[in-house]
Amino acid sequence: MSEENGGGGASIITDPNGGGGGGGAPDWMTGLPDDLRGDATLGRYADIEALARGHIEARRLASSRVILPGADADDAAWNSFYDAIGRPKDASEYKIELPEGADAKMADQFRPLAHKLGLTARQVEGLVGWNNELATALQADATAAQEARKAEGIASIEALRSELGADYAAKEKLAQDAARHFGVEAETADKLVEVLGDRKAVELFMRIGAEMGEHRRVDGEPTGGGFGFGGGDPDAMLSAKMKDQSWREKAATAGSPENAEYERLVAAAARKEAVARERKAS
Repeated sequence: MSEENGGGGASIITDPNGGGGGGGAPDWMTGLPDDLRGDATLGRYADIEALARGHIEARRLASSRVILPGADADDAAWNSFYDAIGRPKDASEYKIELPEGADAKMADQFRPLAHKLGLTARQVEGLVGWNNELATALQADATAAQEARKAEGIASIEALRSELGADYAAKEKLAQDAARHFGVEAETADKLVEVLGDRKAVELFMRIGAEMGEHRRVDGEPTGGGFGFGGGDPDAMLSAKMKDQSWREKAATAGSPENAEYERLVAAAARKEAVARERKAS
């Protein structure tokens, strides 16, 4: 097979089996020293023109080669290599698109690292695209898991509501009172739910609220009324208070002392009822 030169006729490479004079070296090589006249590489060129063109092409190919630095190469050699393979001149030239809601600091921190590692713009684009897809998928999984836990929690509370029936509202109030009494904030409650689950967390505070409402003696028996009003009956106290029209009107005003007293009496009455039902059930 022969290779055509730019002139459109002369063969640059000779047939090693049939070129020149009867299979020997081309005629133009006869004037070369013996060690060159027998060189198989030179013998591939049909004439001087072919040799010249071949040399030019070889120089062109050699100048376009990028040589990988060796293991002991210094930073300058590596930086030259990175520049040769297409690394941007400055880290700011990397185009990084982040998912919606992502912190832009991530891109600002990644650019200098990518430049130091010699990454091309195409490589950075590929890495960023992969990272964005992964982050989006992980976020979707996290959202789905959160929604599943929320649905499971709602279902567990609904099951508890169904099991307790008419007692649920009173016991829920006990749980809320207990949480307020101990200063349980929303963040703490969420952590308890993560560990115990919605239902168990609510049941725990229901039990705590019931115990708070029914103060017990050493022998375990209740002491008097024991619902936070010096042993008095909250139902009777509330009934007596409600007969006073002036007190009743003030109790209807949110934030007033009478309103606060009204709320305490109602809560105490609810605790009393819940404890009585629990004792009857046991």
